[in-house]
Amino acid sequence: MRIEIESQLSLLQFSLLPAEFAFATKVALKGMLGVDPLLPNFLIEPPAHQDLANLHSVSGSGIAIGVVPDPLFYLDVNGAQVLTVFRMGIKNETQVSETLDLSFLSASAGFVARASVNRITILPGVTAEVGLIFTPATGLPAPGTVAPFTIQATSVNDPAVTVSMTSSFVVPVTHGVTLMASPRQIATIPGLAGDVAFQISSTGNVSEHVTFQVQLPVGLTLTGLTDVTLTAGETRTLMLTVTPAAGLPINTQLTATITADFGNETAVAITIPFCVVVPGADAMTNASAAAGELGDIDFANRLSDLSIALTNLVQTPDNPVFTRVRRWRVSTVS
Repeated sequence: MRIEIESQLSLLQFSLLPAEFAFATKVALKGMLGVDPLLPNFLIEPPAHQDLANLHSVSGSGIAIGVVPDPLFYLDVNGAQVLTVFRMGIKNETQVSETLDLSFLSASAGFVARASVNRITILPGVTAEVGLIFTPATGLPAPGTVAPFTIQATSVNDPAVTVSMTSSFVVPVTHGVTLMASPRQIATIPGLAGDVAFQISSTGNVSEHVTFQVQLPVGLTLTGLTDVTLTAGETRTLMLTVTPAAGLPINTQLTATITADFGNETAVAITIPFCVVVPGADAMTNASAAAGELGDIDFANRLSDLSIALTNLVQTPDNPVFTRVRRWRVSTVS
């Protein structure tokens, strides 16, 4: 089990379980507010939202609902922190437990709407909270776009007991940048440069000016990296050249780290592993990386093993483990 801590609005988010385990509504007893994990990969119990503490039914159904923006969570969409996460408060003002089905009657074009649970049982006098998540269907709409939606809660036992609410949100300015390197790792002989296609993509809904910082170990140089300005949704590819020093020993493992800063709360970084190998092994290692990117892991592993074996053979040509010297049986003829 992995615990990740991220910061957004100076609050902590704990990633504990995969998405399939993340949705489990918790409703507290004794009239206390219940709360619900709101996003995939998050399983915590945040404080109840105070704006949902005093809901009252206006329809006479005995069920009151309200929707407020969630102050804790954001939706990660291709590296962009999208603030389209909300909490729906549902208060049962009747004298009996109510099991309610939740459904969206409508949702804004450009978003896929879902609740963290589709059915919930609420004790008398209790207010529960359910997460509402609006995921961009394709690209994120432009800032300022109004996105209306209508959500409904209906009693399972008595469908006549139903309440709906129409609300909307305004798509905020959203920054996002992703980085990709191809190949994902480089292998070359000492002193020989290797090329990397470095891809920068703007995943938010505004233009981005991206600056870079590079961390290189001793013995490794990198050229071709320049700051870029991207429009929303644009992708730019820079050809980088990475060169190991001629005196580096065979099998030296190095890592280049490139960090992109675009004015967001958190910078984005990528690491590019680099290995110094013997002639011939570089092609095998690079082919292994290409096979891995295509999803053929078994073939990638075999090519990697072959690269290691060739390197070992060149370094220790007399070692029978690597030369696989075969002994032939000698028989005598009488």
